[in-house]
This record gives sequence, C-alpha cells and structure tokens, in this order.
Amino acid sequence: MNTTKTALAADAQESTAVTATGIVRSPLTLMRRISDCVARVSFRIDGEDGPYNVHASGPRAELIRIAVHKGDTVTVTAERATFSHPAQTIPDLEVESINLEVAAP
Repeated sequence: MNTTKTALAADAQESTAVTATGIVRSPLTLMRRISDCVARVSFRIDGEDGPYNVHASGPRAELIRIAVHKGDTVTVTAERATFSHPAQTIPDLEVESINLEVAAP
C-alpha cells in the first residue's frame, strides 16, 4: 500500500481502505474528552511503507489500550489515510479493525 505524503483535498469524497502492518513504536496514549468521557487512544506504527499515526475512540480504544503494547506487531485497517494539516508528514489512520500478531510460546 502506497500513501502519498500530500494533504488530501477538502472536497475529496472518494476513499480507499488502507491496511498497514507494522511494529508499534510509541507507547499508547489514552485520553478522555472532558465533555463526555469518551476514551481515545493514539500510537505510532512503523509500517512496511512508512510510519503511521494510529487512533481509535470509544470502547475500541479501551480494548486496544489493554491488548496492544510497544513492540507488538499489528495490522490496522482504516477507511483512509488522512492528514490534519498541510505540514503533516505522517498520515493518520482511524482504526476500523486491528489485528494483533501473537508469537507462539
């Protein structure tokens, strides 16, 4: 999967599912919004085609926080890779699904 390092057009309506496999390179950061206490987790993976910032919200964020740790290999599926602002160089992935690779004992 190749992701260009340019900002997406504001009027872009088409989206292509993105699947990225990589190693979790940062500790998971869990935050809660003050207004409604919804959990949000963020972390970075180094994928085969570059790094990604990975984000999830709600109950999915809580499960990811418990199951995924720095150094784990994960496969993330997202609706699309996005950029929050023109200067951003690492794309964001909003998790639709995540698979954790578990090593045999």
